[in-house]
Amino acid sequence: MVLVIFLLIVCVRDPGISAYNMGVDHGKVDDYEKAIEHYTKAIKINPKLVKAYNARCLSYSQLGQFERAIQDCDKAIQLNSNYFDAYHNRGIAYDNLGQHKRAIKDYDIATELNSGSYKVYVDKGIAYYMLDLIERARRNYNKAIELNPNYANAYLNRAAIYRYWEEPAMAIDDYNKAIKLEPNNGYGYYWRGKSYQQIGNSEQAKQDLDKARELGYNP
Repeated sequence: MVLVIFLLIVCVRDPGISAYNMGVDHGKVDDYEKAIEHYTKAIKINPKLVKAYNARCLSYSQLGQFERAIQDCDKAIQLNSNYFDAYHNRGIAYDNLGQHKRAIKDYDIATELNSGSYKVYVDKGIAYYMLDLIERARRNYNKAIELNPNYANAYLNRAAIYRYWEEPAMAIDDYNKAIKLEPNNGYGYYWRGKSYQQIGNSEQAKQDLDKARELGYNP
C-alpha cells in the first residue's frame, strides 16, 4: 500500500507529466501555440514521453504546420510502433498536404490497431474521395455508420457522394439523419437545400438555405 501511494506521488510530481498536462489544458481552449510550448518542455524533460509528441503533432496540425506535425508523429511511432493515435494524426496531416495515398496507408494501420474507430473510416473515406475513388469512399462511410450510427459527419460525407452521383433523394435522406443528430449544423441545411433544388422542391430548399444562413453557414 505504501509503495502504491509512493508511485502515485512520484507520477503526480513528475515535471514532464505536469508540463504535458498544462499543454493539454491549453489545447482544450484552442491555445495551440501555448500548448506546443508546454509539450516541448515535457519532451525536453522526458524525451521518451510518447504522448507528448503525439499531442504536439495534433497541435501543429491545428496551426496548419503539417510537416512539423508529421515529424512529431514519426517520433511517436518510433517510440511506440503500435500507437494508434499517432498513425491517425499523421494520416490527417498527410491528407492536408494532399498526400492522400500516404494518408490511407496510415489510416489502414490505424484501423488494424483499432478496428472500431469510426472516425478513421470517415477520414479514410475523405482521402479516397479526394483521389476520385468514390465507391471506396462510400464503403468507408458505410463502415463508419455501421460502427456508430450517431456520427453525423459520416452521413454528411456520404451525402456528398450521392450529390456527386446526382442522386439527390438519397443525399436528402442522409442530410435528414445528420440534421436530426445535429440540429444546428448549417452545412447540413445548406446542402440539403441544394439537394431539394435538384428535385424541384423550391419551398423546402428556401427554408433550408435560410436556416443555413441563420446558423452562419453561407458559402
